[in-house]
Amino acid sequence: MHLPLAVRNLLAPIAIFYGLVLRIRHWLYDTGLIASYRPSVLTICVGNLEFGGTGKTPHSIYLIEKLISQGQRPGFVSRGYGRLTKGLKTVDLDSTANQVGDEPLLIKNKFPEIPVVVCESREEGILYLERVHPNLSVLILDDAFQHRRVSPHYSILLTNGEQPYWKNKLFPWGSLRDIPQSEKRANMVITTRIKTKTQSYVRGKAWVIESEQKIGKPICKSLKKPEKAIERWLVFCGIAKPGQFIDSVKQVSQI
Repeated sequence: MHLPLAVRNLLAPIAIFYGLVLRIRHWLYDTGLIASYRPSVLTICVGNLEFGGTGKTPHSIYLIEKLISQGQRPGFVSRGYGRLTKGLKTVDLDSTANQVGDEPLLIKNKFPEIPVVVCESREEGILYLERVHPNLSVLILDDAFQHRRVSPHYSILLTNGEQPYWKNKLFPWGSLRDIPQSEKRANMVITTRIKTKTQSYVRGKAWVIESEQKIGKPICKSLKKPEKAIERWLVFCGIAKPGQFIDSVKQVSQI
């Protein structure tokens, strides 16, 4: 959230009230007053506490690659943010971002062999995959850490190493969409985009490990000249934290 500190401090009462609402919601789930669905298939949640900018999609891709290399049969469930459709949709190679969202479409193009679905209700998406693809051995839930309706078997919590959630505040005071105490449900915490390496350690019940971002070469399929010949760049960004993207482009332009 790119607001002056003085303005964010003025918004602190809203964040405190927001935090109270979240605590009540979590208490209802923790006490069982609101039931959660436990999938029959091993389910791994990849999520965060911030409003984007932690690298969930690259880490989901890495996780899927590792699972496939180990002989697992993964499926992928996402809400499909940014799509113009509603309800459950299967993601095909000829789907569009308007139909299913850009990140699920990226996953499908990267791994054509795995089933990918988008649905506002992760539970509905999981039940669909369990019914239509009974041979799946593991499901990846994208951005579902706050989706308490589903109780995953394992949760990976990502946080930006430049400002981890334990040094952040709730929206609109800060950029957190959930209370930091939710970390107790995580089995692993990954600090992303780190600049100073430290040793892994335990925070609560979760291992905290680090993830370093490496920028690859640009892909310019529509150009007939090599990437090295590109002298001018037009940069467009639609992600949560554009500053990090701009830094990445600067690195790429030097490759």
